Amino acid sequence: MLAPPPVRFVVRNGLHLAYQIAGAGPPDMVYVGGAVSSSLAWEQPAEAKGLRRLASFTRLVTYDQQGMGFSDRMDLSNPPDLDDLVEDLAAVVDAAGVTEPVLLGSHNGGAVAAAYAARFPVRQL
Repeated sequence: MLAPPPVRFVVRNGLHLAYQIAGAGPPDMVYVGGAVSSSLAWEQPAEAKGLRRLASFTRLVTYDQQGMGFSDRMDLSNPPDLDDLVEDLAAVVDAAGVTEPVLLGSHNGGAVAAAYAARFPVRQL
């Protein structure tokens, strides 16, 4: 099995958000995995197979939401709301240099991707 892509970080509101880039698009696809660790999925055979398949025809960006995987812990006394999670996604999109993301959301990531698409100019969803 191939090694997972390197973990990079972007800082938003003092929190380090972990993200990874694999593949070479276009298009640029951003996987919004929700309340799971996308970074650790690269180490699970079945999940990694799916991510690598996506990266075979896209430039795939995956990231860990607050409190997941390699991202910083969230403040449990003030957990993030949907707007916070959309802003986190926007920070990752900007850091990865994505201008026209194809969004793929699962778990609560589907709601985050839809809210992002409503707030930012995205031609593909």
